[in-house]
Amino acid sequence: MSRQHARLMRRDGGFELMDLNSTNGSYVDDRQIHGSAFVSAGSRLRLGDIRFVLQL
Repeated sequence: MSRQHARLMRRDGGFELMDLNSTNGSYVDDRQIHGSAFVSAGSRLRLGDIRFVLQL
């Protein structure tokens, strides 16, 4: 994962994950995103080979 791989932003009471044209991709619940995707508590995120669960 690079420093400019993706951006996680608070938006409209939830969060938006935006992939910044990364080489290894960004995934939400095992689906690759292109552009951005809404994420909520419990979403499983993967940025390159880093995996985590969004908890609020």
